[in-house]
Amino acid sequence: MLPRRTGSLGHQGLLQIGFVWLCSLLSIVWAQTEQLPRPPLMGDQVVAGIFFLLVGLYYFAFGTRKFHMTLLLNGFLICSMLVYYVCIKVRPAAVDDMPRRVIYMVVAMLLGLVFGAILCLFNLVGLFGIGGVGGFSLSMVLLSLAEDGLIMVNWGRGLFITFFVVAFGILVFAVTLRFLMLSTVITGSYLIILGVDFFTRTGYKEHLTAFTHATPSDFYHPGRAAYVLIAAWILAIPVGLFIQHYSSSRYLEHSIARVPKSTMHV
Repeated sequence: MLPRRTGSLGHQGLLQIGFVWLCSLLSIVWAQTEQLPRPPLMGDQVVAGIFFLLVGLYYFAFGTRKFHMTLLLNGFLICSMLVYYVCIKVRPAAVDDMPRRVIYMVVAMLLGLVFGAILCLFNLVGLFGIGGVGGFSLSMVLLSLAEDGLIMVNWGRGLFITFFVVAFGILVFAVTLRFLMLSTVITGSYLIILGVDFFTRTGYKEHLTAFTHATPSDFYHPGRAAYVLIAAWILAIPVGLFIQHYSSSRYLEHSIARVPKSTMHV
């Protein structure tokens, strides 16, 4: 039997807070970009946008509530993104090459599900992965603060991203309970603003492919709306921490009870 939840916020209240925040973000960004020309929205972009929004909302509000579900989603996210990255690097798919893009997406999602299920069996590796994804998300937001990246040298970007991934992965073991909250909120907020940009198309999400050289033709030139998304990410962090603090702390303690105590400090 799970311990009783602390705080007075229920599922409905949490979902209302997340929904109001997301609607406000969408309306503000759309108002900033309504004069910009928008290319046609492709089917795979719709799927990717919905995926990022849903997974981001889960991380944002419930990332530490169901630990093994978070392990599954985190493994899925890591593997599917890496597989898709390798696919487009080995054989790039044009924007109008929908069959190839759909194949890449399906293969990435299937392998992601398999990897995520396997990761559920290895709590320690999963903990490092959750922290690592949080570090990656933070590093990408920091790099996106400037046009063409806060660090323009490729090897410098690589070291910068690697530092945050490794540091966050290690810190999860140092302060497990609270740092998992911070890491999942950072990741969730980042995925949400990426998902929003798939529909508003401000050009913000292009930093992901530009900084990782997934597609050499992508350049990152943020406009005012892109900085609105970054500001929304910053403002979302305390909101997400508040939600998770009052809904997840006891559940998290119960869910990770099987992780060896010698590997963590609360």
